[in-house]
Amino acid sequence: MGRAVSWLEATLRLPPADELDAALAADPAPGLPVVLPWFSGERSTGWVGEARGVFHRVSAATTPVELYRATIEGVALSYVRILRELIAVTGQPREIVATGHVAATLPSLLQMVADAVGVPVVPLTLKRSTLRGTALSTLPFLAPDAEAAPAPKGEPFVPHPDRLNYYHRRMERFGILYDKVIAHAN
Repeated sequence: MGRAVSWLEATLRLPPADELDAALAADPAPGLPVVLPWFSGERSTGWVGEARGVFHRVSAATTPVELYRATIEGVALSYVRILRELIAVTGQPREIVATGHVAATLPSLLQMVADAVGVPVVPLTLKRSTLRGTALSTLPFLAPDAEAAPAPKGEPFVPHPDRLNYYHRRMERFGILYDKVIAHAN
């Protein structure tokens, strides 16, 4: 999803970072375009390698900040798609642990995910978290009696209950657009 953020920064005339942060942290704004943020193909759930970014309902009045917010919402909603598939198998989580460069540099993305799912999102403040996951998966074989050290976590992003309906409606639109455009490309 970092590709979507890189594309936005390189393509749009964006205001300073503090203005973008404020736009992402603000209450959701109905009427934003719906964005499927796959600029390098979809890598999960549908795994459609040919998928590309889609901007739906963009008008001449749509601003760069609105495109930015809508794209970040699209990233959040793509995470929600993955989470919904996991929930179907494992049940509702008590919290979501987030990691990665985009999660670290765009905390408002984590708030959007928390708001869309209704579950706190906790950032993992550890660099090279993939290596930690690899170590954890091999630990039982290499040192069966060893206990894993707890991962360092940041403050949780607690969902705003009043935003849940907004994100449910956005997710419905996102799903319809995905089914009409991306799912048929496979």
